[in-house]
Amino acid sequence: MKSIFTVAYLALMPALASAGDMEQAMEYYEKQNYSLARLHFISAAKAGDARAHEILGVMYALGPAVYPGVDRDYPSAARHFDIAARSGRPVGRYMACALARRAADGTQRPQYCFDWVAETGKPGPR
Repeated sequence: MKSIFTVAYLALMPALASAGDMEQAMEYYEKQNYSLARLHFISAAKAGDARAHEILGVMYALGPAVYPGVDRDYPSAARHFDIAARSGRPVGRYMACALARRAADGTQRPQYCFDWVAETGKPGPR
């Protein structure tokens, strides 16, 4: 019987760690301590939290002008937005589309990305 509880606990550990990291990250974020918030968002993202990936994408895309202590890093932003998009996060979906369209031909057609996000129930890139 003890082993069943151990297995259940071990199975839930990543979700529990993610929830704790997200909570801590949001506390630092609200206090505008973005460098510490980023570290906890990274931990939550590693545990599979799609919202953490979405927030990291925004932080890396905007960089120090909006988030002091966080470097602008478009490749990291794109990676986090892609992961969030594949989980169906709306901002992640839009930004993954917008960054991919911009990278592909240097122009953006935001309406295309908006239409893509509006398609409910279809996570991930087309």
